[in-house]
Amino acid sequence: MRVFRTIESKAHAQQEELRSEVDKTKRVSKSGQQELFGPAVLASSYDSNLARRYQRKAREEVKESLRQLRRVLYDTAEEIALAFPLTSPSTLKSWIREWVDNGSLTVEGLAERERVPKRNCNHVLVWH
Repeated sequence: MRVFRTIESKAHAQQEELRSEVDKTKRVSKSGQQELFGPAVLASSYDSNLARRYQRKAREEVKESLRQLRRVLYDTAEEIALAFPLTSPSTLKSWIREWVDNGSLTVEGLAERERVPKRNCNHVLVWH
């Protein structure tokens, strides 16, 4: 699932850029004027909203599990998050960093130089 979600995120980004390029081509052919910004700037709101909606649901689900259980293996949190489309391990890790930074969460089991939890390392997320 991890590999699939990572590839899905990359494919979604490419699809979003392609969709924006197609939309731009339609607008240019209709108006006859070139546009100032490229497709990355003018990304489709549909795609962005879809990804945000799934990621918001995934984040809520992970957060609720942490609140209820107080201690959750990183592997379990990752499984919960990746059950939602367009959510990748890096997305989960960004939430974890945010929660650690605001004092809501600590990560147990990290080695001295480790900053982010990893799968199959018995890292535990502890909600405060």
